[in-house]
Amino acid sequence: MSSKEWDIHWSKKYISLNFMFNFYRKFIMSNALSYFFEKYFPHKGIFVECGSGSSMTSYSLKKHNRKLIALDISGNALEEAKKIKNIDFFVHADTSKLPFKPNSVNGIWNLGVLEHFTHDKIDETLQEYRRVLKKNSYIIIFWPPVFSSTGMAYRSLEKMIKFSTGKTFRFYPDEISRLKSKKEARQIMQRNGFHESKVYFPWRNCFGDLVVIARK
Repeated sequence: MSSKEWDIHWSKKYISLNFMFNFYRKFIMSNALSYFFEKYFPHKGIFVECGSGSSMTSYSLKKHNRKLIALDISGNALEEAKKIKNIDFFVHADTSKLPFKPNSVNGIWNLGVLEHFTHDKIDETLQEYRRVLKKNSYIIIFWPPVFSSTGMAYRSLEKMIKFSTGKTFRFYPDEISRLKSKKEARQIMQRNGFHESKVYFPWRNCFGDLVVIARK
């Protein structure tokens, strides 16, 4: 999707309609992210949320001596991210063309991004992550599987909206690459040069996403 299409997605209309899931992002997903952040990322360095959206799930991250960067292709999304006090810098860029030098970033994370890409685009993006990451640094990816609690909730509400209004409504753009299994996630990481891949389906986010951890 282009930056214009993502700007439409992050318009005020979308944000107002999506308020019902903000509690889940702010108080459940954020806690799950904080757990893995502390487990795999050092307390000092530069960390980038590649495909940040509103960065709502990052509001409770512990700062320590970290510099946190929100990067997104949508200017509208970054305007929302600026409301999150934990974030230090905001970068308007494509996640597959990062404006960082090789071996300059201590960690990369995102939530609900790669499932919107084709497999070729996923590989291009992960290879770009690997280029900018320092040796032995980690990526933390929240990636929805084919079946999940949140996926079922979103699809049920979309059907209810269509039934009551007669109009098709989507909370998110098409998720064309949901993960079929933990094995698939590990294979994707391996073919893009990452090591020590671990995949969790944690209760901390109410079984909403698989959490994929991999090291450069």
